[in-house]
Amino acid sequence: MFKVINAGPGTVVITTKSVAPKAGYIRQYGPTTGKNIPPATPDEDIYSLGVSVYINNLRSGTMYGFREASILPISRATTNVTPTTEVKKIATPTVATKTHKASFTDGAEHYNWSPWTYLGVQ
Repeated sequence: MFKVINAGPGTVVITTKSVAPKAGYIRQYGPTTGKNIPPATPDEDIYSLGVSVYINNLRSGTMYGFREASILPISRATTNVTPTTEVKKIATPTVATKTHKASFTDGAEHYNWSPWTYLGVQ
C-alpha cells in the first residue's frame, strides 16, 4: 500500500513499502473533479527505483488522484535455478524471454495498478 501526504503548498510526497530488492515503481497522477472519480487523463507517469518521491508545482486547492504499480526485476537466474524473490505485496512480474529481455504485448495492460487514492492538495 502506498501513501500520499501533503508536504506543503503544491507539494505531495508518495511513499510505499518496498515489494522486493531492485523493484521499480510507476506512479500516475492527475487532477480530478472529486473523490472516486479517476483523472480523465493522468498528467504523467513517474518512474522510480526509490520507494519515496516528491511531486511539486501542483495546483493548490485542487483534488488529485494518484495510483502506482510496482515492477519486479527480470530474473537473471539460469534455467536450472528457481528465483526466490520474496514479494511483500502484489507486484507486476516482468515477462521476459529466455535471453532475459523484457517482453511486452501490444494492446495488453502491462501493470497491476493500485486503486486510485485521492488527496486535496494544499
